[in-house]
Amino acid sequence: MTPLELLSPVRMDHVPDGIESRAQSLLAGQWVAPHVHLWPQVIYVTAGSLRVTDDARRHVVRAGTAVWLPAGVQQTFGTAVGAQLHSLCLQGDALPNMPSMPTVLDVSSSLRTLILDLGRCAAKACPHDGLKRTKTLALAQLAMSNTLDTSLPWPAHPTLSRLCDRLYEDSAETKGIEAWSKLVGLTGRGLAERFAAETGMAPNEWRHRVRVFRGMEWLAEGRSLSAVAGDLGFGSPSAFAHMFRLATESSPSAWARGAGEHS
Repeated sequence: MTPLELLSPVRMDHVPDGIESRAQSLLAGQWVAPHVHLWPQVIYVTAGSLRVTDDARRHVVRAGTAVWLPAGVQQTFGTAVGAQLHSLCLQGDALPNMPSMPTVLDVSSSLRTLILDLGRCAAKACPHDGLKRTKTLALAQLAMSNTLDTSLPWPAHPTLSRLCDRLYEDSAETKGIEAWSKLVGLTGRGLAERFAAETGMAPNEWRHRVRVFRGMEWLAEGRSLSAVAGDLGFGSPSAFAHMFRLATESSPSAWARGAGEHS
């Protein structure tokens, strides 16, 4: 495992003018410390992959996609393999109809071009009228972006969170709910009820989802299909590919191709 390096978040000393872009690079193993922004933010990944964590969920953000982060939500993000990012800071009322929770967004080719144009304008002066038009178009495209289901619900209760940490790190774990309940000092029924209340899922449903989530993470990081399948406890790559396709409506190879460089 790549050693963890904790970075301080980038702060802005002024309210964004509609939308402002900042480029950022993270090396493998670098994480930005938990923080809260006073305005909404969109992080677009052009290369590598990102894992974003908020109070309720973890998100895989592969290259070519973005994550919407509402104002006032505590967040942390980082990467196991390195990532190139464009961070868009938005005026508070710029996108009033966006989700109230952090959400992964699909990024169209036109929105990608606009985001990269904003990045170039941040690096060097652009004509005012052209920059204003680019900002307006980018906000309109963001408002129309489709959402992607690349998230994993995470319980807030410390005992359940520790159990989920264990299952996340050992996603090939095959023990049943009775064994899990003994680890946390609950009955099987008590664990199921607490799990449902905290994540909206039954324990076995969550275990299935964490395997899908880890598959998405590892494929986005460039790991081979056979390595991912083996580390998740599948008997063959085809068995994993079948499960992945049912869960995501995408083959592992298509998912991995979508995680290529988008700069």
